[in-house]
Amino acid sequence: MIEAIIAVETDPEALSELALRKMKQKKDELKRALHGLIGEHQKLMLKTQLRHIDELDALIQKLDEEIKRRMHPFEEDLERLDTIPGVGRRTAEQILAETGTDMNRCPSLFLGGVGSG
Repeated sequence: MIEAIIAVETDPEALSELALRKMKQKKDELKRALHGLIGEHQKLMLKTQLRHIDELDALIQKLDEEIKRRMHPFEEDLERLDTIPGVGRRTAEQILAETGTDMNRCPSLFLGGVGSG
């Protein structure tokens, strides 16, 4: 929708048709909100912000690929951690990054000490 506004679309009806997800349920409110003026300055700011978001998305993707590459040797450990309720892939990666894979450092946690019972 923002791309359409930048590209000079001004019709609130046409813009409201571009609504996604939850905004589809609020088309009347969206049409009212879309009445107004979008000047060249606002378009420049929107373009700049969208470009920045795209750059951040690209950087995040690059970092995700690097994390995946570095975590590849620990796939079995990641899968094991991922079986813990509430621990997903990203959390498992964070746990391994913070603690490593040598659990001999915390024997009481993993061999029936703290919290065992």
